[in-house]
Amino acid sequence: MRRTLFLAALLFLLPCLSCVSQHASAPLASAGTTQATAAPGLVDSESQLVPDDPAISRGVLPNGLHYYVRRNTKPEGRVELRLVVNAGSVLEDDDQQGLAHFCEHMAFNGSEHFAKNELIEYLESIGMRFGADLNAYTSMDETVYMLQVPTDDPTMLDKGLLILSDWAHAVSYEDEEIDKERGVILEEWRLGRGARGRIRDKQLPVLYHGSHYAERATIGKPQIIEHAKHEVLRRFYHDWYRPDLMAVVVVGDIDPAEIVARIKSGFSGIERLETPRPREEYEIPDHAETLVSVVTDPEESRSLLFLTYKLPRAGNKTYADYRESLKEDLFNAMLGARLSELAQKPDAPFLYGFAGK
Repeated sequence: MRRTLFLAALLFLLPCLSCVSQHASAPLASAGTTQATAAPGLVDSESQLVPDDPAISRGVLPNGLHYYVRRNTKPEGRVELRLVVNAGSVLEDDDQQGLAHFCEHMAFNGSEHFAKNELIEYLESIGMRFGADLNAYTSMDETVYMLQVPTDDPTMLDKGLLILSDWAHAVSYEDEEIDKERGVILEEWRLGRGARGRIRDKQLPVLYHGSHYAERATIGKPQIIEHAKHEVLRRFYHDWYRPDLMAVVVVGDIDPAEIVARIKSGFSGIERLETPRPREEYEIPDHAETLVSVVTDPEESRSLLFLTYKLPRAGNKTYADYRESLKEDLFNAMLGARLSELAQKPDAPFLYGFAGK
């Protein structure tokens, strides 16, 4: 998102005010980055870019796919694989709300080289556990697939990279499997319908006031999950699962040069779209007024107060950016420690509080 959210205070209040959850958002009077003076001999200029870790092998394939590879020998005999897709629920069309997350589920229901449950059965056969070593998540902005495999047998690593390649461009999307998965996702939606979920539904439009994000909760709409046509789901996969929006990340007990060669061999054949849809970046606009949301729910057992300030996105490339992030971390840690000390007093006005960016 173009704007970050600074949580100035979160207080769990002692008085029970009919379980009120209050959230207030206000822009700062001014939002600028303070430029600090570099320590003598540290760097030539704090505007200098922080260099990449030289241990990372990185590059871009001709089709646009990025890769990042790093050797890390602890734990021994293990490698972590990631497929990162720069697409989430914010890119859904109106008739696709919830289908970015649906696409994530379909990756485990069959692909070109792994029919239906064969993928999970294979990984369990080599000692991997679903959830701990094999998982994925979808957010508003991205979808990430996670896989851990042993490196004792080179064929296992080859299969792991083949799984990532299938997820990237060769998920089956069989009609029967799509319909079977609807109930699984609807159950996830139901599990999130407690007090927290109902309160969040009412507060997100305030937090993301004026932004497309306010209309694209990742879990989506149950009526779309239940009734969306198969082609509508496949359309999201076709539009957004493409090499120029993807990165492959490999970290573990491996030879980086060998892994880079395998990535080039296994992923270069994924074709770019001739006329891809633009990957739009959505803003969270500023606003002059203070927005307030007061929400109650009979099942919420706590009273909470949030105060949130919206700030421009902070930089993360230069030494000055890094220095600012260290200062913010120290500030938040000290403020958090003081709030914790206050909460331990017998006459404390709140049970818990913290601050963070």
